[in-house]
This record gives sequence, structure tokens and C-alpha cells, in this order.
Amino acid sequence: MLARWTRGVTRDEWLRLSGFGAAVLALHVVGWGLFLYYSGHYRPLVGLGLTAYLFGLRHAFDADHIAAIDNTTRKLLSEDKRPVGVGFFFSLGHSSVVFAL
Repeated sequence: MLARWTRGVTRDEWLRLSGFGAAVLALHVVGWGLFLYYSGHYRPLVGLGLTAYLFGLRHAFDADHIAAIDNTTRKLLSEDKRPVGVGFFFSLGHSSVVFAL
């Protein structure tokens, strides 16, 4: 199954996917680094930070999010376009509102 999927991915798409993965990894490293730094100074915020992170992970898999990404992916596929990065940009736009607040 995986071998069949990887044959259909071009080199440019692999580079884009690698960039998306690197961005997610970088955001997690920065976020956890800040969490560890500030948790040493403000002990009461440790529980709040972990709770917020775990609720955010749970929120990412809400049915309306999955449906929005699925609908966009299906639309792009029906137009013979490659939906590489649909979920990444949905989550980036969604989380930027949270970050701004």
C-alpha cells in the first residue's frame, strides 16, 4: 500500500511534504522549549500548559475539521489537482487565530 502511494508522489511534492513536516517539527521544538523554560519559572502553569496542549490535540481531530479537510481534498482531486498540504494550511490558519489571541 505504501509503495503504491509513494510511486505517485513527485520529487517536488516530496520536497513540499518534507517542508511541511519540518515546519511542524520546528513549531513543536519552539513550543516545547518555551514550555520547559517557563515551567521552571512558573510552576503553576505546568498543568495549564499540558492541558491546553492535550485539548488542542483532541480538538484537531474534531469531525468538522476532518470534514473540511476531506471536502477540500475531494474538490481538488475532482479538478485533477494535487491536494498536497491541504491539512497543513488548514491547521496553520486555524492555529494562527489561537496564537494571535
